[in-house]
Amino acid sequence: MLSLTGRACPTICMLPTASGDNLDQIVGWYEILHGLDCKPRHVRLFGPPTRSRDFAGTLLAADAIFVSGGNTLNMLAVWREQG
Repeated sequence: MLSLTGRACPTICMLPTASGDNLDQIVGWYEILHGLDCKPRHVRLFGPPTRSRDFAGTLLAADAIFVSGGNTLNMLAVWREQG
């Protein structure tokens, strides 16, 4: 995935919505990418905001977006509601 971006140090953003923003999955994301030549990020839609709620800006600033597994139907409903 990193090489597909064509960037030397790509920003990779994870969307863990389908798992309900499972914190173990988010931590695992950072553990997997730790030590690789990239800048991992994530966007949570559940729970208290971690930083900015500028979902579009955060996602559009990424070189690649990784959508994790889980309940696809619920994920799409949440995305529609969040705009």
